[in-house]
Amino acid sequence: MQKLIITFALTVFGPLAFSQTYFPPVSGSEWETVSPSEFNWCDEKIDTLISYLESRNTKSFIILKGGRIALEHYLGTFTADSNWYWASAAKTLTATLTGAALEDGDISLDDPVSQYLGEGWTDCTVAEETTRTIWHQLTMTSSFLNDSELWDCVEPECFQCTELEPGDEWHYHNGVYRRLIDVLEEATGLSRNFYTTQKIKTITGMQGLWVDQLYFSNTRSMARFGLLAQENFVWDGTPVLNNQEYISAMTTPSQDLNESYGYLWWLNGQSSHMAPLVPFVSDGSIVPSAPDDMYAGMGANEQRVYVDASLEINLPAGMYFFQIIDRKGNITTKKVVIY
Repeated sequence: MQKLIITFALTVFGPLAFSQTYFPPVSGSEWETVSPSEFNWCDEKIDTLISYLESRNTKSFIILKGGRIALEHYLGTFTADSNWYWASAAKTLTATLTGAALEDGDISLDDPVSQYLGEGWTDCTVAEETTRTIWHQLTMTSSFLNDSELWDCVEPECFQCTELEPGDEWHYHNGVYRRLIDVLEEATGLSRNFYTTQKIKTITGMQGLWVDQLYFSNTRSMARFGLLAQENFVWDGTPVLNNQEYISAMTTPSQDLNESYGYLWWLNGQSSHMAPLVPFVSDGSIVPSAPDDMYAGMGANEQRVYVDASLEINLPAGMYFFQIIDRKGNITTKKVVIY
């Protein structure tokens, strides 16, 4: 089966700066809009874009510029009130919550995972377990067996130690990430839904709900989170995160193995990148045609939120050209729509 890698993307718009960031009210449906023509965008291409979105069975598409809605479109039976899952794009929510727990003194990034999950959460020895830390969970460097049959599992037998030490290998492992949410619940004494409401939703006006390991929300809620990230995790003067050292570490290369990965965020503008389930490094940025300072939450079935602070844009959806690599390393190119 072919696996999606990331990207050398093409958007249909070219942005210009906006004067001041706008934050929609935390309650109600009010949200200022702005015409794409104000930024010299290609208005004549919008109908073509919408037609293409329809042909791809897209559910929703939204672009914020300076916090204002520059383009928003819903298709089929999907509406602004419809909920959809973020898939692994929700890792960015977890990274933000981890930063909040760190600020509150509930955790340290050097803490062993077993401090919160107890002994036996892996198939390793007790000594091996204690070398796996929260930092390794955030950076995908826990160095468990790199097996595609195990990467989505959270049972102890799915975390098999090898001769590699933690930090020796970058390996995208969903199970490791999912246990990080469990760590946060144990450390804070709060459910993931209550903690997300307390630390993010109440401040930003986001809606949504964790259902097991998946986060569901409407499209505008994902856009709100993108706007929060764009503004250095401060919402209209109220910080969700204060720790600038953590924010910088989250949105810059976290290790040398995969330069394009921070703390559960994908990073653009790096000299090389790795992709999930592909055990080699590829040259170049994940999105060469996009700004170097862009970072993104990326999930299965093309759930995406793209953030660029310098251009004051966040784009939870869009039209892109993606590179596809199969297990034998064969490469093809496919045009897809993010929705």
